[in-house]
Amino acid sequence: MTKGALLDELASAIGFKKLEISNALNNLAEIGTREVKKCGKFNLPGLCPITATPLSLTTIEAHRKVWELRQKLKLLREKAQALERMIRSEQEFLGALRVESVVFRCPMEQPDNSSGTSGAWSTTA
Repeated sequence: MTKGALLDELASAIGFKKLEISNALNNLAEIGTREVKKCGKFNLPGLCPITATPLSLTTIEAHRKVWELRQKLKLLREKAQALERMIRSEQEFLGALRVESVVFRCPMEQPDNSSGTSGAWSTTA
């Protein structure tokens, strides 16, 4: 039965307007919702009890597993970011060494002066 059909039947049985009955049903729904949230159950006398069903244990376990996996993923992301920062700093350091090695050459890396001119790096005596 739809809400409109229920309103029609109650209006004809009681003699109130549909708007008044609609307001009464809306208020009943608000009260019932509030009681179910507060106490976990609400009883309509002569009609039916309404109870809130707790989450099943498997649902709670599944939510906990998802939470644990998210925490592990967060930890892995943090570790990956730290490694990425270390790699970047090492690459910057190695790049700086390459630049310095081009500017300041070691005497062992200098080629022999075979043109016969005397110089500081000449191996001829």
